[in-house]
Amino acid sequence: MGAHGSRLPGATGPLQFLWWLPWLGLAIALWLGAWPTQQQRACWMGEWPFESGCPDVPLGSALDNPPDVYQRYLHHNPGDSRALSWLTRALWVAEDPRAAELLPRVLPLAPQHPHVLGMQADRQLQAQDWEAAAKTLVALVELGQAQARPTLLSLMVAPQTQDIVLRQLTPQSLWLDSMLAGLDRATPARALQPFVSAGQELGLLKPATVLGLIDRLKQERAWLDAYTLWVTWKGEVGEGLYNGGFDRPVSRRGFDWEWTTPPAARQAFRIDQVAAAERPGSMLELSLTGRGVLPQPVLSQTLLLPGTHYRLRGQFMTQALSAREGLVWALRCADGGERWAETAPMLETQRRWETFELTFSPPAACGAAVQLRLETTAAWEARAGIVGTVYFDDLSIQRIQAPVNTARDGATAPRTGAPRR
Repeated sequence: MGAHGSRLPGATGPLQFLWWLPWLGLAIALWLGAWPTQQQRACWMGEWPFESGCPDVPLGSALDNPPDVYQRYLHHNPGDSRALSWLTRALWVAEDPRAAELLPRVLPLAPQHPHVLGMQADRQLQAQDWEAAAKTLVALVELGQAQARPTLLSLMVAPQTQDIVLRQLTPQSLWLDSMLAGLDRATPARALQPFVSAGQELGLLKPATVLGLIDRLKQERAWLDAYTLWVTWKGEVGEGLYNGGFDRPVSRRGFDWEWTTPPAARQAFRIDQVAAAERPGSMLELSLTGRGVLPQPVLSQTLLLPGTHYRLRGQFMTQALSAREGLVWALRCADGGERWAETAPMLETQRRWETFELTFSPPAACGAAVQLRLETTAAWEARAGIVGTVYFDDLSIQRIQAPVNTARDGATAPRTGAPRR
């Protein structure tokens, strides 16, 4: 008997299969018993991965059903907090007073459910509990609920609730950048300046969001607000031209240099930052192809000049420039209008560096916001097209005590060598 028992664990063939057969049968029976329950639960929770296979899914596990459907469903599944949330929402939409009774019961069970938070925000807004409503709406926005954004934005803009929403800001807040980056066109950016300042101070705003706000403020002609945000973002920025030596990469946004990219088929010009000869740093290279109409301006920068008298100075060099009347640096009000100052025309220099200089006084009508623009001297030449290459470097605008010449007394003087600093 002992000998026979010692041989059983090592048995092979049919005897071993018979030994495992009861255990295999038990596993299959357990699986068959558990599978329908697991499938039903997956169907109820909307987690069944196949298009078919849920013929008996109770309607209570789906959104936007009448309240009585959820009530019948909850009778069999009383612990389903999601269905309870949907029941409360269905009653809320139907303006049934039972919703107000259910909401305090649902909140502890599903404190982060978007529908529950939405109903809570509605109740707080109806009670004019602005502090609580702002907190709830912020939570909804951080959960990605777009329907909460217009209501939160209205509280951010309204003077009586603006400070309340500001108090919801913390160094960990995620909602402010989202709100400001997705600002609709109907809402003026200047109305949200307190949030922009607070967001900058707390480091909550992404660079793309800041640039977008600066561009919005420029479009709204809020020049001072836009420039203040630019300086706050960039740090120490001197009065006058930004990046006048073209040594920093040009962002083409904000108060940096700007230009439009023409279509490839009719590319009348190309602008590049290239290495400056005989010294570190870069200079601007303008290649004119003559293949299309040259936009006006070719290149520009918006500036805030609150002083009375200024001097523009810079260096340029041309190569094979086929222009009869050439290019000028012109000044206009940032809002538009006619030229009120311009340099002498820049023509062919045969690869020699020359200096241009212009003394000017911004008109009071500009409100200190002006635009420096590279344009053709004559409009007809922009339409006719220009061919050649122009280089610029060491541009600056400095405040001076008193003008020494009129706004249109621009002058150019030849010089040799590389641009000076």
